[in-house]
Amino acid sequence: MRMRTSLGACAAGAVAASLALGAQEAPKPLTAEQWRGDLHYLATELPKVHRNAFHAVSRSEWEAAIRRLDQRIPSLDRAGIIVEISKLVAMIGDGHTCFHSFYDPPISFRRYPVAFYLFSDGLYVRAADPRYAEAVGGKVVTLGNATAATALDAASAVDGRDNPMWSKLTAPWRLETAEVVAALGLTDDVEHTPLTVEKDGRRITVDLTPETVSEDERHTSELPAGWVDASGDEPMLWQQDRANSFWHVYLPDRRALYVQFNAVQDKTDQTLADYFRGIFAFVASHDVDRMVLDMRNNGGGNNYLPPPIIKGILRSPKLNPRGKVYVLIGRHTFSAAQNTVDWLKKWTDAIFVGEPTGSSPNQFGDAVPVKLPNSGIAPYAATVWWQDIDERIKDPWLAPDIAVDMSGDDYRNGRDPVLEAALTASSEPSLAERLRSAVVSGKADQETIREIARRYRADPRHRYASFENEVNLLGYEMMAKKRLDAAVAVLEINTEAFPKSWNAWDSLAEAWMNRGDTARAIAYYRKSLELDPTNENAVAMLAKLGAKP
Repeated sequence: MRMRTSLGACAAGAVAASLALGAQEAPKPLTAEQWRGDLHYLATELPKVHRNAFHAVSRSEWEAAIRRLDQRIPSLDRAGIIVEISKLVAMIGDGHTCFHSFYDPPISFRRYPVAFYLFSDGLYVRAADPRYAEAVGGKVVTLGNATAATALDAASAVDGRDNPMWSKLTAPWRLETAEVVAALGLTDDVEHTPLTVEKDGRRITVDLTPETVSEDERHTSELPAGWVDASGDEPMLWQQDRANSFWHVYLPDRRALYVQFNAVQDKTDQTLADYFRGIFAFVASHDVDRMVLDMRNNGGGNNYLPPPIIKGILRSPKLNPRGKVYVLIGRHTFSAAQNTVDWLKKWTDAIFVGEPTGSSPNQFGDAVPVKLPNSGIAPYAATVWWQDIDERIKDPWLAPDIAVDMSGDDYRNGRDPVLEAALTASSEPSLAERLRSAVVSGKADQETIREIARRYRADPRHRYASFENEVNLLGYEMMAKKRLDAAVAVLEINTEAFPKSWNAWDSLAEAWMNRGDTARAIAYYRKSLELDPTNENAVAMLAKLGAKP
């Protein structure tokens, strides 16, 4: 059985793509016909390797895009062909199916020595080589001939993704890659690309020149030695020691144990299971009121390793209650890290803080290379479907219970609002729990139920909240108890919040049918069938009600 490894994780591979450079020999030039041969090989072989290559794009659409590229190959330079091939691979529509890196042989692209990051208020220069120090901490206005927004939009098409959060991570990386920037038409001169930023009330323009770095820097997620970081000489915990798979620090003034969990893998001298056994022993013997598990930098690993973490939390009298474990998640929580947070969500009462994850709860993974015969470049194709939740639930990510963003100003001033929220938050009931409490009290009419949902959804901390499934289950609980007015009111919350969910309309139709309103039941079953023509239950129920689909 193949184990999930971080190498299946596209740009998150073994390291951050923005740092995965090294000196290589110049690749040999290919003729247009040789590139066409590689393209046709890709068109034939990638669908054979992938678990389900046409889950997000139709075969006809993909093949049409291949024909268009075939016609354009003679007019494109080498970088342009490779980037267009990457876009083709990205059309498959999952985060594991793509190029791991544009920097390793035989692609050998170069980078601009800056590190971009997309904060809540825009794209910033998070760090850079000292010769670009004046731009560090600045908000990007233009890169080359494009605005920051235009550049990000162009770069987002280069890598495959499970959801838009992944592009928030990878698109800035691609804007650090010189040949990608040129191939996207964002610069007029790849050797001298102007970067303009806003900083401290003024605009600064620097001239970016591409370079490679030594091979020993290729496989580290740390910034190169000597680079200037916008957060200062003492980085926030979030950015400290990212190359270390797992480490921790006790925060006595908060009575909190902070654990940074950066890779789902064993170290050479310590297994993940042994490490967390030590963590739970520390919690048992020290004054620990809460544990913060920071998985914002975790791009994956081996998804057979997390069970001891789940079991340890469940067995811990200190950590098992709700409000004792806070998991920090974000755009880089990916692959086996996604599996880990899925299981934490399912089996524990952990509270999730930050951004939505970069993977989907149900995802394609275990990618393997499809090496093209002439160029030797090797895009990866996912080979396994990992299903952690009901296949009918189409959540694009695991959403935080408490949504918190970080701004460029936060970073420059060394503030981590995500960690601060986890250290100060208190447990609060979910929407379904609030609704159940109101119904059980006997005081909840339809308008009261709507108001509870309105207040919950209006809270910016809940802006990503994924409550469809739990509210749906509550609706069926009310139906089973013959509280049909409450069932209708509860299930209407889902159709208002998730109007494109066939299941929400199907469930509401059933509630109205049980309540005896045949006309509304028929209308809502038809709405469900319109959203999902394969919904056999709706067809059967409409026949039962004597109506046509």
